[in-house]
This record gives sequence, C-alpha cells and structure tokens, in this order.
Amino acid sequence: MNHRPPSHSFNTVKHSHREERNQRLKKQRMVALSICVVIVLTLLTLAIFLFCLIADTVNGGNDTPNIPPQNNNGQSGETGITYVSITKENAALGQGELILVSEKLNHAYQYPKITLKSFADPDIHVNQNGVRPYQCTILKSNEQMESTAAYAADAMLTDFYKVFNDSSLIFIDAYRTKEEQSGKLTPVGYSEHETGYVFTLQSYDANGKRTGLSSNPNYLWIYENCAKYGIVCRYPADKSVTTGIDGYDHCFRYVGIPHATYMYQNNLCLEEYVALLQSNYSGATHLQVTGSDGNAYEIYYVARSAGDLTTLSVPGNYAYTISGDNVGGFIVTVNLNAPVA
Repeated sequence: MNHRPPSHSFNTVKHSHREERNQRLKKQRMVALSICVVIVLTLLTLAIFLFCLIADTVNGGNDTPNIPPQNNNGQSGETGITYVSITKENAALGQGELILVSEKLNHAYQYPKITLKSFADPDIHVNQNGVRPYQCTILKSNEQMESTAAYAADAMLTDFYKVFNDSSLIFIDAYRTKEEQSGKLTPVGYSEHETGYVFTLQSYDANGKRTGLSSNPNYLWIYENCAKYGIVCRYPADKSVTTGIDGYDHCFRYVGIPHATYMYQNNLCLEEYVALLQSNYSGATHLQVTGSDGNAYEIYYVARSAGDLTTLSVPGNYAYTISGDNVGGFIVTVNLNAPVA
C-alpha cells in the first residue's frame, strides 16, 4: 500500500525551498548593488582626478600670480607663495611701523636708526613755483618724521587742502629727539613720538589757543580718510582703556596701508590689531586684506625665538616687509600684487 505524506509536511518542504530561493535572490541583489556602488564611486573618483589634472595643467601655463579672491576678514588659502627661510636678529624687534611703545603698557623704545625726512626738504610736495600745494602751519622749522611716514602725512595734508581749501591745521610734534622728549611728561623711551611714525594735528580756537580737531567739521574728513594713506588715529577716544591714553585722539600714527585699512574697517587700535595677529595669525592661517590702494596683502605673525635670532618663513616670489612689534615677535606683510623673480 502506498502511503502519501501528510499534506502539512509537503507544504513545509515547499515553503522551505521557497525561502532558500528568496534568500539566494536577495544575496544576488545585494552583491549586484555593491558592485554598482563600487563602479559609481570609482568613476566619480576618476572624474575628480581628471578634473584636477586638467585644472592643474591650465594653471601651470598661467603667468599671473595665483591670487585668491580677497576680503578684509578673510583667511589665507592657496596663494601661490613659495616660502624660504631667513633669520632676523631679535634686536630688530623694536624696529618697523607696527612697533608698540607705551609707558602705560611698559613697552619701551630703544631709538634704533631710522631714516628721517624733514618737512622743510624741497622734495616733499613742492610744486613748480616753489610753493606747497597746501597751506598748513608747521610750528617747528625742523619738523621730521620717518621718511615713508612723512610722505604719507604730506599726501594726506595735500588732499585735505584740495577738498576744503582749509589752511587752519597745525602740524606739530612729530619726531622727538631724546633731548626734546626729556622735557615731556612721558619719560624718554616710552613715547610714540620717539619712533618717527607719529604726528599731532591741532587747530586754533576762537581765542587763539591750540586745541584738538573737534572745533571744525572739516576735520572729520581726516579721521574718515587717513587709512587710505596708511595712517590711523593712534589713541581713539573709545579705546583709552586699551591704550592707556585718554584725550589724545588728535594724535596720528603711520602703520602702512594694509594695516590701517584693516584697523579702520574693524575699529581696532594698534594694541588690539597686534594682539589679533599674535593670537589668530601666527600659524598656517594668514590674514588676507585688500588695502585701500587696491592691492591684495597677506599678513602673519612670527613669535621671536629664544636667543639672539629668529627664523622666519618669508615669500621667495613676492615682495614683503617685516616689522617688529616691540613686544614679542615679527609681523610679515606680503604684497600679492608685487611678484618678484
């Protein structure tokens, strides 16, 4: 007699075969999907590689400097700078247009050698008939400034007179010798005037007394435009807690166009600006600034080393300047619009 298996056993076997087949199909689909993902990723990687290779080739044939878009709050990316190493004597820490000098902050100045320019020299903005193109009272016949700063101050005074035809300004107290400083309240070695980068502008009030620049609305132009000449208000009224100096907002300081531009646009005094560079831009990240002259600059800070020398990385293919801060390091300023061979 033939015995047929119970129907429920047959159904169980049939179900088991179906499950196995479904599992095999599922695995096959997963394998196929994985292969597709690998193929897509491989093709995407190859496409990116070819794109970079083509872009590299195109840039390699471009003779213009690789300068990224600039803004006044940007940080450096790839700028095409080739760096070389140089050494700087730490004695130069007190030299340059960005040095800090202050009795209140205990930042002394050592009177390093600077090139002075007298405002009596005939090559400072004297026109063909021997008369200056502006009128301004210069109290000292031998008034002097560091040469670059002198030309910048003179250019600003010239443009002020062209705009307003105003001859009421008094140019006073630029560079002071040790002998001249010894008669002042601030001790020798602690005055900005000893650097050659500072000058004071005043005017006469109705009683003929010398005063600051609050008496004439024309003078607002100086505060709003001095950065275009690389000049800043050295002791702004709202920064007295930081600078330690109050009531001296008619004192101006040459720092250079890129630095003055950034300080003016970001409402920074010199102490705040140097501290910013020291804390945020002393590594691989550099500050990028578009100066009022239209040039792109890259700025960074190098802390001094122990001993007599500090090694700095500087551009080998762009013009640059180095200034000490008179505190703890050097500030390198690169002009990205001035490539050198």
